[in-house]
Amino acid sequence: MELNSIFALGDDAEMNESMLQACSLSPLQQAVVIKGIRNGFAEYSSYLMALPATPTNNYKPKLRSDIINTAIEREVLNTPAAALSVENKKASFHEYIVLRDINRQVSVLVQHLPESRQIMSQSKYRGEFALYNIDRLISEGFSEEDIEQLELDFDDYKQVSLSLEPRYFQFCVVVCYDGNKGADARIFEGALAPNQDQWIYRKEITHVALDNLEHNSATVEVQLTKLKTEVQESNYGLRLKDVR
Repeated sequence: MELNSIFALGDDAEMNESMLQACSLSPLQQAVVIKGIRNGFAEYSSYLMALPATPTNNYKPKLRSDIINTAIEREVLNTPAAALSVENKKASFHEYIVLRDINRQVSVLVQHLPESRQIMSQSKYRGEFALYNIDRLISEGFSEEDIEQLELDFDDYKQVSLSLEPRYFQFCVVVCYDGNKGADARIFEGALAPNQDQWIYRKEITHVALDNLEHNSATVEVQLTKLKTEVQESNYGLRLKDVR
């Protein structure tokens, strides 16, 4: 699958994509998350049909998110070969789930993002998850020139990390869907730059499915230990458009 980035990559795009495989989702992991999103949309539609009409619909975005997250969690638990676990987290009033690759320092956030928008608004909790993304790529073999080929200003990210060894650097993958599109939503996988102003990479994974995977296998375990200290989430309010 070619890298469907919002940047124009250089001649070494194939090499960059190969190195990104050390941090990005496996086809099986992609398929499990996609199946959860699709099942969540179907269940959400059934819930709406059973609910009475109301003059306002403020509950719908949160209900949709909760049902989709529940469906994703169920698919993860039912597919142990995907090597994912689920954690429930909270940032201020916003509850969300984090998927963790149990063999690698890779976290996964599943987010609603309207297709009319290229990227989410900045938020404290997403920034904390994306903090080590550049450092992790460097630890996987990316050079300064590789980072520049992704049209990221390397100088902006040289000082983002704490003084931890490379094996402690987590990488955060974001899976996005437009909740307003329902079953027709396209699904993307990407990773944010630490300051959240652009994507390191983004690719469409809409058509990855469990029943047609060529390589239906779990991720390869690598020697990465748990972070020495968990990143603590501040009690930050989020912009309403982030959670609708």
